[in-house]
Amino acid sequence: MIQRGVAEYSNGAHVTFPTAFKGTPVVVASAQRNWMPKTACALNVTSTGFDIGIVNLWGAAETQASWVQWVAVGAGTPDPSLAITTDRGRRGSYMTAVFKTPFSGEPVVVVNSAQWSGIPMVAATIDSTATSFDLMIYGHQASGGAIDQAWTDTIAIGPGAPDTSLMVQSGSGTYGHAEHINFPKSFGDMPTVVVCAQSDGIPRMASPVDNTSSGFTVAIMDHAGNAVSNASVQWIAVGPAQ
Repeated sequence: MIQRGVAEYSNGAHVTFPTAFKGTPVVVASAQRNWMPKTACALNVTSTGFDIGIVNLWGAAETQASWVQWVAVGAGTPDPSLAITTDRGRRGSYMTAVFKTPFSGEPVVVVNSAQWSGIPMVAATIDSTATSFDLMIYGHQASGGAIDQAWTDTIAIGPGAPDTSLMVQSGSGTYGHAEHINFPKSFGDMPTVVVCAQSDGIPRMASPVDNTSSGFTVAIMDHAGNAVSNASVQWIAVGPAQ
């Protein structure tokens, strides 16, 4: 079962799923406030909801409410009215990405995964519509200002006809920077992967690197640019089935 949501939340706020899962799901999230991306991560995930952690570009707890978009994947009855589409490529801030197939309503678009040369960055989607979305990408501590080039992985879920050729996988575990994660089952081709990570309850910058049909390497850093060796990671991958 896949669920999604978008709303304005403060750091530490509790989010309740519309429908309880039959077990603990995987949750990925991204956040922004006034066109400034934040690092967000689901904490204390249960079958009924999660707490949302939000930090700014310096890694400090965000003191003002931010717009949060989240996607959860877990056991339960699938919703046949939901479509999934992905976007992966070299993107930049203020860039508009157009969906290959428009949704029949506004989707949730999660992009908490961006990197350049294996260095994770902070990313968020802005002004999502049924046909497109805009991106904002910043480095840690706002280094370099708005980034004009980074590799981004984006998953969008909204009302529409499901694509039966796509496979969705998810997972969670404890990993360090530059560790490899294998998919439970290989995709038919390279998938899109969105990653969230936290350590000590603090959201960290995280991104997939070198995606293949069988897995990916996860890059995890704190907001001072240091590699994180022991983080709780959640990931969702969408790609063609074999």
